[in-house]
Amino acid sequence: IELDSKNPEIYMNLAILRMNAGQRDRAARLFERAIDADPLYAPAYYNRGKIYAQEGDDERALEFYERYISLEPSSLDARFEVAVILDRAGRLEEALEHLRHIINERPADVGVMNNIGVIHSKNNEFDMAVRVFEEALEIDPDHPAVLLNTARAYYRLGDYSRAWEYAVGAERSGAAVPQEFLSDLRRLVIEPGTP
Repeated sequence: IELDSKNPEIYMNLAILRMNAGQRDRAARLFERAIDADPLYAPAYYNRGKIYAQEGDDERALEFYERYISLEPSSLDARFEVAVILDRAGRLEEALEHLRHIINERPADVGVMNNIGVIHSKNNEFDMAVRVFEEALEIDPDHPAVLLNTARAYYRLGDYSRAWEYAVGAERSGAAVPQEFLSDLRRLVIEPGTP
């Protein structure tokens, strides 16, 4: 830095070392110095956004991630981070836009497909959610989270037999299926007519 104070990559490398050493505040200041050295140096925005996200400041994290995306529109990881923040904020349609962008580039990304299905479930679009979840399960039939979310969507559609099937599959795959959910499905499927 003493020899080349305008090189943002030097600040970036030092910031990453500080992050790895658990010195998040010092790393944050170094990412900001990288941005000051070169306002078009995209990686500094992404990493500064990550620190804001870790601190729970979603609004500032979103600001930095979006700046990064404006400089690096092909970045899928930043789009995913933005989608997660937007989902948490209840801005579901905006989150879906980012997730769909990722799926267009990585059509077999089961994790992203799961997030898309969850957002459809939050929008009470359970038929659409089931379609997305089942498409994801064609790629990874034992994905615990997708199996559990499929069970929940079928439950909301009133198809308790299918919900039971997927809930049992989720449990076998290692998902932490809520016992109340299993008990309710057991009552509806195995012991119908029991109050």
